[in-house]
Amino acid sequence: MRTCMPVALVLALVLAASSLAGAAGSRPNEPAAHRQAVRALERVPVRACHAATGTSWGKGPKIPRTREISLPRAIARQVAVFTDEYSVQSFLGPRGWKCVASYAADGSGGITVYAPSERSPGFFPHFITNKSGLRGINVFAQPSCVGCYLQMACPYFKRALTREHRWFHGPQAASCRVPKHERVRTLSATLVSVIDPPHVTGNNHPSGGRYVALGNVFFSDSKNARGPSGSYFMTCALPSRDHAICYASLNWFSKHWQG
Repeated sequence: MRTCMPVALVLALVLAASSLAGAAGSRPNEPAAHRQAVRALERVPVRACHAATGTSWGKGPKIPRTREISLPRAIARQVAVFTDEYSVQSFLGPRGWKCVASYAADGSGGITVYAPSERSPGFFPHFITNKSGLRGINVFAQPSCVGCYLQMACPYFKRALTREHRWFHGPQAASCRVPKHERVRTLSATLVSVIDPPHVTGNNHPSGGRYVALGNVFFSDSKNARGPSGSYFMTCALPSRDHAICYASLNWFSKHWQG
């Protein structure tokens, strides 16, 4: 004798199956930012950038030709590690691009990576102008000058703003304002995301051109000898098709910067 399944139970099973199918089918439509990138250890080339320094630093360390790092597989063949000839800072950039580095006597400074078809921005380009239509990645760090790194961080960190006004309250104090139309999001107690849309000149360098400028600002005045201190501002302005390189570079630098 055949046993009949209750109608209520049949309906329940059909609805459950439909719900599971709908959930599975929705995953490909999730925003890319919500998907976990497949990461792997990959060996990538290293590019040592010529560096101008405020004082004679002598000869730098031997720079390896390649380096094994963890990064998303989708961009592994598109990037290289860019560093300066003294190995002060390193970050990811488009493979085959050019670079230039510059540091003051106190160690402040950074690296700029730019497309081979474009003119070199020169040394300390962030002191010249923020307006640029150039593609590029720029890192500028202030590891030791207290007034300098407070001024860099005060638009984005309340404790930096408090110290800036307390210690440098004269006419030279920074305005400490976020530029108009710049978008800011707190990532952690020490890291802030800064985005300047196309044609918006903000604190990112470069910004104001036809590309979105994606940036991170770091600030810490930790007295812990094992923790980094100071500030840095890192910007990546590339076409939208290369934003995966920007995100990987910003993320990699935030995990490796020593201050």
